[in-house]
Amino acid sequence: MSESELKAILAHEFGHFTQRSLNVYSYVYIENLVIYKMLIDEEYYQTLLHKFTVVGRFSWIVIYYSRVIRWILRKAYDVVSKSYMALSREMEFHADEISARVSGSIPAVTALLRTGLAWDSFNYVWQFIIITFQKILG
Repeated sequence: MSESELKAILAHEFGHFTQRSLNVYSYVYIENLVIYKMLIDEEYYQTLLHKFTVVGRFSWIVIYYSRVIRWILRKAYDVVSKSYMALSREMEFHADEISARVSGSIPAVTALLRTGLAWDSFNYVWQFIIITFQKILG
């Protein structure tokens, strides 16, 4: 990686610190994660429902209200998730803009291409290691 490409990457990362939306982003991220865990962990939800059905004859109330609450949460998750993704994109564009202004557009682009190639290479090697160990332990 050239010095100008390193400068572009550092400018991009420091660009994230200049964003005032960083505090809001962390709250949106946490809210998104909490709702996601509540909705997607189906095994936990089914286990919980099973415990209530064993308890007594009024368990249908719990089941009904839990389904209503999950339906509401799914609608809230749609809104929060879209906001989270839009804010995330906006923050990345802002950091990219700072990187391009500080280092120039060509080093910023080539640095992104190099880091993308490096990331893909790392993932390829990592998957190879995982598969190899699974075969050995297997």
